[in-house]
Amino acid sequence: MKKALALLLSLVLAISAVKGVLLCVSYADPTFEIDTPLEVSLLSPENNQTFSANNVSVTFTINLFDVPFAPALVKYSLDDGLQEDIPLGTYQPFSFTLTGLPEGRHSIQITAIPPGGTGTFINHITHKYTIGHSGNVFFTVDTVPIVVSIMSPKNNKTYNTNFVPLNFVISEPASLIEYNLDGQANMIINGNTTLPELPYGSHNMSLYATDNAGNFGASETVLFTVVPEEPTSEPFPTTYSMGFVAVIVLVLLGAIVYVLKRKR
Repeated sequence: MKKALALLLSLVLAISAVKGVLLCVSYADPTFEIDTPLEVSLLSPENNQTFSANNVSVTFTINLFDVPFAPALVKYSLDDGLQEDIPLGTYQPFSFTLTGLPEGRHSIQITAIPPGGTGTFINHITHKYTIGHSGNVFFTVDTVPIVVSIMSPKNNKTYNTNFVPLNFVISEPASLIEYNLDGQANMIINGNTTLPELPYGSHNMSLYATDNAGNFGASETVLFTVVPEEPTSEPFPTTYSMGFVAVIVLVLLGAIVYVLKRKR
């Protein structure tokens, strides 16, 4: 019995030793590897950002395991077009400038290519460095000034009310709308409104708007006047006046008839 137990124990120890050797061999096997893409982060432009200039600065970083990494080559693609090389500086974040961009919506993607055959051995795994992408980032170029037109009050018009409506039209959505009345501080509004109670006399006002890209627009200055409402006179009672005239005519006729009879 003791010999059987000893034999069994020897067998178990032998199997464990063989497993350990095989496990070490598998960990050390250089063919056991995974693809590890470079980490490309596009810092600027931000997604859905709007610019009021045709030149846009692009800033990005390239990391691997959260540590800055120097790739062999970096390219960018604008509006899903052909890739263009990016000259890299010495330190991160890297940056370059897109110039002469047309009006409208654009997209950009950064691609980082590692040196050929590079990788690292971490925790018994060979990490083979592969191409990394930032993903598409969308942005808009808008350099056209916003157009502002005042519909009311009308220029050189006289109003018989102290409460004059302010109605206007702008050419695109605005992030800020203000009006200036008689040179006072600008007042912010969200849309058509009624001017606060105005004193009698002459007034002037202008309207300003800023679009989402920061482009500024101003209306022409409008001049207008506020005067008291003219009182309405009571209409003369026509029926009463005609009756009064008829009485006078009858009296005169009676007087004439009386005088003629006396002369006879």
